[in-house]
Parts: sequence; structure tokens; C-alpha cells
Amino acid sequence: MRTDLGIRADSVAALSVRLRSHGLDALQSTALVERVLEHARAQPVTSHAAYASHVPIAPRAVALPFTVVGGIEVPGGVPINIVTADYFRVLGIPLVAGRTFTDADRADTERVIVVNEAAARMLWPDGHALGGQARIVFNPEPSRVVGIVGQTLYHELTDRAVPYVYYPLSQQAGPAMGRGSFLARGTRGHAPALATLQEALRQVEPTLPFFDARSVARQLDQVMAAQRFGATLLGFFSVLALVIAGVGIYGVAAHTVASERREIGIRMALGGRAAAVVRGVMGRAAAATALGALGGVLGAVALVGLLDAFLYGVTPLDPLAFAWALGTLGGAAVLAAALPARRAAAVDPAETMRAE
Repeated sequence: MRTDLGIRADSVAALSVRLRSHGLDALQSTALVERVLEHARAQPVTSHAAYASHVPIAPRAVALPFTVVGGIEVPGGVPINIVTADYFRVLGIPLVAGRTFTDADRADTERVIVVNEAAARMLWPDGHALGGQARIVFNPEPSRVVGIVGQTLYHELTDRAVPYVYYPLSQQAGPAMGRGSFLARGTRGHAPALATLQEALRQVEPTLPFFDARSVARQLDQVMAAQRFGATLLGFFSVLALVIAGVGIYGVAAHTVASERREIGIRMALGGRAAAVVRGVMGRAAAATALGALGGVLGAVALVGLLDAFLYGVTPLDPLAFAWALGTLGGAAVLAAALPARRAAAVDPAETMRAE
């Protein structure tokens, strides 16, 4: 199941390590990573395994100065993620164009990178990202873009179109050897896959400590807990406001029918039809509801900036959301005005005249 974050988090386990603190240089660390992944892939409970310097919804990745050959220079930096070949398969990040990394991308071959859609648009605005070349601060030799992958949120749920550049671990080992994470997609859920990663690490380097063993799906749930609580709270108050609005419409319609009872009776006595009376009551309720809805829409548009930071997967001015809200309000108004309208249609002209 794909999430709004652009990944498939189900059945994915993550295990974080600090290779640099163990006294390993870049080559030793790369060799250790490859052996751990080889052990993990050999187990039937894992379908894919990978290593990355950064994983979705985690502390912000390092942004390094980045220059497109013959094009844009970004001195402030672009977030960099250094990954192994199976990273995109583990997280289910879709390939948009070109290819992802393979085992053929080695230290002695042409240097390559993969960018996400936001980076392709920002760094190659002419639309020719695939095949383009770029340099990064720790490697003056240019790298060629061989693939474009789908957009993925990496830091906060409110991030919008963050550019990301991926380098293969086999070619850019050094900067990835601080803190990183092993990832594995399980064939029987995340728990067996996590146990496999732990066992593989113990077999390869039993003295290397690991931390933050987790399910990626659970990590995302924890991150989204605050947003879900806020959405639930807003939903509760929205329902409460809808009930109050419905009661108000009912009260106004009932009061109108009671105050016009004599007029309605006279009209009925002179040949007026019950359907016309119902239309009159419902029409006034509809007019009041439309006026209130117009004020609500204008207020929502004016305050939309306050909600932008709490939304993801939907725009603040999403037309479907506005249509659903207006439809719900209209339905509540019809139900609230229906009973007073029915009472108005049931007025007995003879009884009204006798009362006079």
C-alpha cells in the first residue's frame, strides 16, 4: 500500500548504525555494508535489502553545494542521499524515466546520479535532466543523471516539492559513513525482516552496535500521530458546528411557520396547495443556508494560510473538499427544514379560521 509520502512503507524494516564511530574507513565501511546486505538478501524472509544515508521522515539530510555543468549553481546546497542499488525497490519509489542504480555502477566506472522530479524541474528547467551532468562539493568529477524517480517526502509532512539527489554508495562512500540505515522489505511482514538485518549485522561485525530498530510504517505512524490527532479534533468540532447549524436552521424555520400559521391557513383556505407552502418554507431555509455558506467559503479562503502547514496530500483550496463541505451543509439544511415544512403543509384552514 503506497502512502501519501510517495513510498511503500508496509513490511519494511530499518536498522540504524554509526559506522564512523566504529573506527572503519570508507572502504572498510562499504565492504561491511555489502556483506550485511548479501547475508540479508540470502534469507527467504526478505525480498530486497539496501543501505541509505537517509530514510524518509527522519532528521534532515545534509545539503551540499551543487552545480549543474553548464547550468544552475546551488551554493546553498541540495539534499543528498547516498544509497545502494536496491534502495528504490525496498521503498517502492517509482521510476519516472531512465534507470536506477545497478551493481555495474562501481568506483571505476562513470559516475552517475539519480534525481527526483523536483530536482529535475529545478536544476534542469529546460526539461533535459536525463543525461545532464552535475558536480558536488566533495567530488569535482561530474556525474551524469541516469534516472528520475518519483517525489518523496523525506523530512516533514508539510514539505512541498523538495529536490533530492541520490548517489550510489559504491561511488560516493565517504559522506555516507557517518550515520546510516539498513533497510529490508519482508516477504512475511517487517518483524522477520528486522530480525534478519540484526542477525546479518551480528554475523558480519558482531561488535558494531545498532540502534533505532523499527518498522518504517510504524515510524510514519508516529510522525503522523500529531496530524491525525489534529484532524480528529477538527473533525469533531466540524461535526459539532454542523449540528449547531442544523439546530439553528430548524429553529428559524419552526419559528417562521409558527408566526405565519394564520397566513398559511388563510392561503390554504383560498385554494393554496400544500406543495407551494412546503416550497416556500424550504426556499427561505435554502436562502439562509446559501448566505451562510457564502460567508463560510469567503472566511475559509481568507484563513487558508493558517491551515497550509497542517495539510499534506491535499491543497488548502482543494475543490473536492469544498464541494463535500457545501454538500454536507446543504443536506443538513434540508433535513432541518423538512419537519417545519411538513408541519406548515399540515395546517388545517378550518381550525385556523375558528381560532380567529
